[in-house]
Parts: sequence; C-alpha cells; structure tokens
Amino acid sequence: MKNPRYLSGLTLCLTTALGCTGAPGDDTQPTGDSPGDTATAFLAFDVTPAVDMPTVMVVTGTSELPLNTWLEVSDDEGATWTTPALTTEGEEHLHLLRGLRQDSDYGIRLLGSDGETVHSSATRSVHTGTFDPAPPLVQVEVLDPDTATDQLTVVTVFQDAASAPHPAILDSQGRYLWYSASFETLNTRLSADRSGITVHRGANGADDDGMLDLVGFDGTRLRSTAVRGSHMTYVEPEPGIYATFGWSVGTLPEEDRRYAVDTLVEVGIDGEQRTLWSPVNEPGILLGEAWTESTYPDDPEREDWTHFNSLAYDADRHLYIVVSAVLNAVFAVNRSDGTLAWTLEADGGDFALDDKATLIDRPHSAQLVEGGVLIFNRGPMEGCSEAVEIALDEHAMQATVRWRHVSAECYSVKWMGQAERHALGATSITWATAGVMDQLDSDGSLTRRLTLQSGGVFGFGEMADSLYPSKPDAGEP
Repeated sequence: MKNPRYLSGLTLCLTTALGCTGAPGDDTQPTGDSPGDTATAFLAFDVTPAVDMPTVMVVTGTSELPLNTWLEVSDDEGATWTTPALTTEGEEHLHLLRGLRQDSDYGIRLLGSDGETVHSSATRSVHTGTFDPAPPLVQVEVLDPDTATDQLTVVTVFQDAASAPHPAILDSQGRYLWYSASFETLNTRLSADRSGITVHRGANGADDDGMLDLVGFDGTRLRSTAVRGSHMTYVEPEPGIYATFGWSVGTLPEEDRRYAVDTLVEVGIDGEQRTLWSPVNEPGILLGEAWTESTYPDDPEREDWTHFNSLAYDADRHLYIVVSAVLNAVFAVNRSDGTLAWTLEADGGDFALDDKATLIDRPHSAQLVEGGVLIFNRGPMEGCSEAVEIALDEHAMQATVRWRHVSAECYSVKWMGQAERHALGATSITWATAGVMDQLDSDGSLTRRLTLQSGGVFGFGEMADSLYPSKPDAGEP
C-alpha cells in the first residue's frame, strides 16, 4: 500500500525518487515543431509530491527515444512558465519541480525535443499540500508595481523572538514556496549549484563541531559537513566549499581574563579545514579593549573580543567581507592568501574621511557594491537602525557616505539585520526584530514591504532570480 502522503490532491501517483534534480539545461528551450496535444514519444508520465515538502513535485517520464525534456507549468492565477531543460542520453526523465505555492492548483506537462520535433505529454492536474506546522504569516505591500523587482526571498524566519529559526523561500508576493521546520538555522542560502539550500547549526565552543547541511528541495538532507567551532554564519564561494567563523580562545592569567576571538575558516566537502585569517595575527587590530559577554555558549562569561556576525564573498575581487560588531569594523580579506586587504572602521580605519559622518555603528551586514560598500547599522540601542552606502576610493584611500536610509518608522533593530543590493540595482533591507523587509529602487524609494505577523522575526538570507541553475525563459517563480 502506498503512503497516504503521496496521494493528497493528485490524479496519479507513484513511488517517489528523492534527492535528485538532474543536470541544468540552457536558458532557452530546444527548437522544433510545436508540441502536440497528446503524448507522442512519451510512454509514461507521472507527478508525485515529495514526502517532506508539499510544494515540490517529483516528475518522472519514459520516452521511446532520447529526449531533451523540460516542464510547462500553469497555475490557478492564469500564469504559465517553463523550467530549464534537462539533457539526457536515455529515455528515463526525472525533474524536481520547485517554485510552487502551498494549497494551490497547477497543470503540469512534460515536453521533450529530439532535435527536430517537440513532443508533449498529457497535462496532469495537481494540488499542492500545506506546511505543517504552518510558517508565520506574511503581509505584503507593493507601493510601486512598476519598479518593484520580481525576485524570490530566501531567508530564515522566526515565529517570534523566542522561537527557533527555520529556512524558507518566499515569492515576490510574500507567499511561501518552501518551508521546513525540520531544520534550524540563522542563515539560509541557495546552494551554489542550486541543488537545494544550505543551513547551518552553530557550534557551542571552539572544540565543538558546527554543521553545514545541504538540504534538497524535496526536504531531505543530501550532505552534512562538520566544521570545528563553526558559528554564526557562512558563505559558499564555490560549489561545496564553505567559509564560516571559528574561534581562537585563551586566557590572560595575570588579569584573570578568558577571551574568545573569531577566525575566518574554509572547509571543503572532504572536511579538510583551514584557518584563513585571524585578527590575532594583525598588529594593527587592538583586541581586548572592547568586548561583550554571553555570546560564547560553552562559557557565557568568556569575553568576546571581536563578535564577527556577518560574512559575504565578492567573487569578482575574491574578497571575504567580515563584519565585527565589537570592533565596529568591516574587514576585507583576500581569499587567495588570507591577507587583510583593508579595514573600514567607524573613524575610517585605513580610509580617511572627507566629513565627520558616522560610517559604522553596531554593524550587522556588509556587501561590496560598485565603488564602495553597503552596510547595515543597528545604531544606538534606542536609536534608529539604518542602511548606509559608503564610496571607497582605494587609490586615494578616502571614504565618503553616498546615501543613508532610515525607515519612516525608525525601526530599532536589537539583533541581526541586513542590507543587500540586487543585481538589478534594487536594495533589500531586513529590519530583523521588527519583522519587516523593505525593497528600495535605485533612487532609494520604497517599492515593496514584507511584514511578518504576530511578532515574527526575519533572519539572514538572500534574494534570488531562480531556484534552478539557469534562468528559464517564461517567468519561472
């Protein structure tokens, strides 16, 4: 007997294949005659919901001859789109269809080209299930439909400030396409190869292992990578290679002070781990003059001398961008040799200021943008948080504020918070503990706002154009 979870809302089901996504195809579909109305080369075609993810469908098909296949999907709102093609040498076809909304009706058909003719299966009608437990509700306001970008939000969500953080994917209307209460993570990102998402469980101390998990879109764990001391956050500079934070701990016996200093580490799929950079080795960084406590889980009274809280990677310049809340600094670290490229601090650091404007104030994210850096400042404990863009002239070593954005509501973000520039020029600002995520156009005007209801909180995440390795032609969500 088949598991009842396979049968909900489907016209036909079969045993599911999990954890496979197939190889990416080109952005354009193969040329050929228009697809017919009935199955031609296809001998079988079935759609099955993934057991652990009600919005993801496992689509299988068999053809009489080798075909390059893709899916055409239509929804109950009248939209139709296609997925990228999957190139295969055989007659067995498998697609993991993602980007569907919960509790919605869809029509799905399998298309395939033999290089001359485009063949079509019949259309399967499916109804997606709902997430259990339900994620926090999201309200969306679109203030300027003409300039709001149609992108996906990959992010961590909390039901409230005291609840566990879970990974999620939202469409541009704030509707959930993916959510899992089986994993806890402060930071959610798509994997570099788009085979799923990566989530992170932090270590409790320098001798404990943190865990980076690759989770398939079907909700199953595909790979786990242990990283000694890994905590807070991570990035994936290339497929299967992760960068994250470790700890260097010690004691000053003469002063009876126990301390922890964050380090930047890299680890590969094979588990080989290396410390790329440590501020302990930088003579220009003064450690121990400012610190906080209660941030090192194994020893809450241990002094946190750096408190790295955000990490980004710039692939064009091969730089890691590290944010330190305690030092009020942003560090640019060369990936090639672990050397420090430059430091930007509240008083300028390596850069001279051409005005007295505050650059950095309790920062919680930084991203290199064209000619400068975009920073999220939590600001004074009782003041307004902000996003600020700073122009950096690395020849003259000058730093200049380009613009600042403070919400009209003067949100005061107590922990986390993020600002991100999209490829199309828009900027997302996550007012984390306010449960609000704003999108601004290139002129700094508010175009879209997502709000978590009932005290929800946004964690770290990213914007994405597609859940597939290559962008489809016709509006894949």
